[in-house]
Amino acid sequence: MSKATKNKSQSKEKSIDDDELIQKYIKENDTCSHDTCDKFIKVIRLNCQFCNKFFCTSHVLPEIHGCGQAARKSASASLTKKPVKEADKKLLEKKMANKLDKMMNQRKKKSK
Repeated sequence: MSKATKNKSQSKEKSIDDDELIQKYIKENDTCSHDTCDKFIKVIRLNCQFCNKFFCTSHVLPEIHGCGQAARKSASASLTKKPVKEADKKLLEKKMANKLDKMMNQRKKKSK
C-alpha cells in the first residue's frame, strides 16, 4: 500500500468517526441524561441548575438524578442569608414611602 492510499483510508476513517461522534452527541441531546432513561426530550427539555444536563419530566428533580447534595447545599445557603439590619430597613421604608408619595402626586388631578 502506498502512502497516498494509506492517508486516504485514514482520513476516510477519521471522517466516519467524526460523523459517528456528531450523531452520538445529537442523540445525547435528544434523550434524557438519566442513566436508565431513554425518553426523547425534544419537546419538553428541562435543564438541571446544578449539573447543567437535560432531563425528562420524571428525572428533573436533583434528588432523583444525583444532584441531591448540591440541592441541599443551595437550599441551606438560601435559608442562612443575613437578615436586613434595622437601620437599613428604616432607610428602605423611607425610600418606599417617598416613592409612593411621588406616585400618588402624579396620579392626582391637575387643575386646568
